[in-house]
Amino acid sequence: MSQELQIALQKYIRETVDTQLKQSLQQINLTEEVAKYVKQSIEGTISKLEFPSASISHGAINWLNFKLNANSITGHFDSINVNELSSPQLDINEDGVQVTSSLSAPDIVSTNVTTTNINAKEVKVENVTVSGQLNAENIVGLNDRIKRFIGGDTLPTSILHSNLRSVGQLHDLVVSGETLLGETLYSSSSGRVGINTDEPSSTFTLWDEETNLNIGKAKKDTIELRSKSNITIGSAVADNIELTKDGDTKISKPVLDGKRFMSVKETPGFSGEKGDIAWNSNPQIGKPVGWVCLGDTVWAKFGIAE
Repeated sequence: MSQELQIALQKYIRETVDTQLKQSLQQINLTEEVAKYVKQSIEGTISKLEFPSASISHGAINWLNFKLNANSITGHFDSINVNELSSPQLDINEDGVQVTSSLSAPDIVSTNVTTTNINAKEVKVENVTVSGQLNAENIVGLNDRIKRFIGGDTLPTSILHSNLRSVGQLHDLVVSGETLLGETLYSSSSGRVGINTDEPSSTFTLWDEETNLNIGKAKKDTIELRSKSNITIGSAVADNIELTKDGDTKISKPVLDGKRFMSVKETPGFSGEKGDIAWNSNPQIGKPVGWVCLGDTVWAKFGIAE
């Protein structure tokens, strides 16, 4: 190879290398590369560096977002005096930790919390047991759940037993089976009704202390009214009819077909209606059985006792 060719080849190689080196250097950020190298060198040195005990002030450490794992705490704590850990707001004893003032924390996780007051924006619990009263201005979703449970304004048919004390005014009441209202009115499943008794002996049975009254069917097309006591049928001022338990019927001042019947001891001296009958309540031999009114105060005797 001639000398001229060697010189030309060396020049070409040098120019080519220079061009490629310049292009490579233009693509490299020397400042970042140097900083990266320096950082790696410093971190490598620090990771191998051992700091003497108590050589770093706690004020020089960034404690932001620091969390201490309880599993990392080991050792024997028999010598710890819990009274030294207590404060006017925090009481630590054998029973646990008690907060006597207020506790403020971003998150509190506990299996059991006993407190007289909880003031929080949001509380999530699986089960709540209230031994006293639960007062809440609004429990989200509770009203909707209650409405869905009772079916709006109607109790669901799934409720078979209840212990209601007051239901207000009932417009309709349909009952099947035995019914007892107010410890007074009883209705049996056989169609009998009792007042003050749960053993009616007729269609309707009423007891008032020692007296009773039964009303029911005697035979076809016949209703009977019976009692073990005397029965009095009266108006506001008089006892008009009395049915005795011995079978007697006592009628006071009867009127039959518009004619009055009465009892007197002597010839009536009062005015009456024509056809009224006055029976002699003191009959004697030769005396009339009674008198019949002929109009106004005129009475005529009839029937002589002989």
